[in-house]
Amino acid sequence: MKKVVSLAEKREEIYFKRKEGEFKSYLGKLKIGELRHEANYIIERMKDENLDDEFLLKGAMLMEELANRVNEQSMSEQISTFADNLKSKVDDSPLLH
Repeated sequence: MKKVVSLAEKREEIYFKRKEGEFKSYLGKLKIGELRHEANYIIERMKDENLDDEFLLKGAMLMEELANRVNEQSMSEQISTFADNLKSKVDDSPLLH
């Protein structure tokens, strides 16, 4: 028995594969600092309830790209940056001195 293929579904699949390729190319051109900035944005948005599938998929691709590029030194720098950002949100506390 032959499988019937919807032309509309095939067009949509081709469209999404092309868009995915374009986005991966875009990610490949970003510097590590830019990737981290985008990752931070995605992490901040994760508390939103109305995230669409496109945002989630692009976020996953971005995180995968970042994971592929990160090393111990850049991870250490990122963690230090997060710590500094957390400290900066605290009012002038004597505990931080």
